[in-house]
Amino acid sequence: MTKSYKIRLIPTEEQEKLLWVHVDAMRFVWNWGLAVNMERFKQGEKRLTKESSAKILTELKNTDEKFAWLKGVSVHTLKAGLMDLDNAYTRFFATQKKGEKYSKTKIKKYKRLNKKLTPYEMIGHPKFKSRDKTEPKFYARHENLYL
Repeated sequence: MTKSYKIRLIPTEEQEKLLWVHVDAMRFVWNWGLAVNMERFKQGEKRLTKESSAKILTELKNTDEKFAWLKGVSVHTLKAGLMDLDNAYTRFFATQKKGEKYSKTKIKKYKRLNKKLTPYEMIGHPKFKSRDKTEPKFYARHENLYL
């Protein structure tokens, strides 16, 4: 059985900054994984699983200075972001197996604009997340919480 708790937090200013770092990290990992998988698709390769993505991300955290800020974020938060992306791709491929690739409105719109439809416009394809339009959230392990 999966349990979830909804708690109201009243953090200090320092704690709030740390919470936002976790929120940003989760969104960053999603966008990074999506970009990597889309690039692999363009090259004709298979998508990365959550395990292989986690290995690559760990290597990048330890070697690339650009990813060093992720060392201050819980590993569980980063893995949850990759797991969410993996689940989104699983749902996407299940939708594609059912038949219809593009919505009729997208087809009409791209015909009118004389543009070519890309795999990114397919029904159910995961989208990049922006700070403004997505709900700020991250996962925390219940074993690590102090009540």
